[in-house]
Amino acid sequence: MYELKNILKTYGTKTVLSIDKLIIKDKNITAISGPNGSGKSTLLEILAGIQKPTEGQIQFKNKNIVKRKPGQVIIILQNPIMFNTSVYSNIAFGLKVKKTDKKTIKQKIEAVLVLVNLNGFAKQNARTLSGGEKQRLAIARALVLEPDIILMDEPTSGLDVQAKEQLKKTIKTIHKDKKIDFIIASHDTEFLFQTATDAFSLLNGQQAPVSVENLFSGVINANGNFIIDSGVEMTLSTFKRGKANILIFPENIVLSKHLLKSSMTNVFKGEVIKLIKFDNEIKVWVDIGIELCCKITPISLKKMQITIADNIFVEFKATAIKVY
Repeated sequence: MYELKNILKTYGTKTVLSIDKLIIKDKNITAISGPNGSGKSTLLEILAGIQKPTEGQIQFKNKNIVKRKPGQVIIILQNPIMFNTSVYSNIAFGLKVKKTDKKTIKQKIEAVLVLVNLNGFAKQNARTLSGGEKQRLAIARALVLEPDIILMDEPTSGLDVQAKEQLKKTIKTIHKDKKIDFIIASHDTEFLFQTATDAFSLLNGQQAPVSVENLFSGVINANGNFIIDSGVEMTLSTFKRGKANILIFPENIVLSKHLLKSSMTNVFKGEVIKLIKFDNEIKVWVDIGIELCCKITPISLKKMQITIADNIFVEFKATAIKVY
């Protein structure tokens, strides 16, 4: 779908994006993960054609991005603007601009309202909708224009669990039934893991190598220890000094209710803040001053009887930390 080469985006002396090469495949729901300020929104706006990179080349379907047809790519912002009129009129706006006849407009809107689970909302004022309903309305407005791809920036911001679940189902249904691709930028890794079919991460404007979890930026001091902005300090195995990014694979972290006698040099005591089951594994988030994601088996969870708010030890080797 997209191919980016040597992309650089700067604002004055500040570099917000620096990507050597990135390919975003078609027929996917692609997740862009990363913390706030990592460059996700800027990248989305470049993919949408709203912004131009300071340097570099970007192609859309093997053509220069500026040569794509209007409406092929539609972006939905974090807080989509709703016209102060009915849901029906909000969806009809783009079709009227295209001079679509009234009968076709009615047919398209009726079909898309069912698809985004807003049937029965046609006459309601769009500005009175909940956050999740507004996101689905924004998707409906995009859908009637028949784009190839829909870009979404932080779509779950401020949504409760039920609204996130409905949004997830809507995106998956549209991707499957209408063959429309999505690129979703968010720091909500739980939502992304449950929704996306492909993923990559950004950290300080650069593409992160593998995981969308346990990515941290900080400084390696003269002693070779990595210090994160929050003050958490870790022991590394590297000759690198100065600013760096690190990645810790969740499966390389050991959890225990009691302090272990081991050679692992990184030992922290924290509090369990989240537990999520994925197929045959459990992801456990522990707050040690930063939120650290760990992986265990259902058997281990049952054996250790880990629950939310438990105090727990996390331990990992210096060699388990990958430095970039």
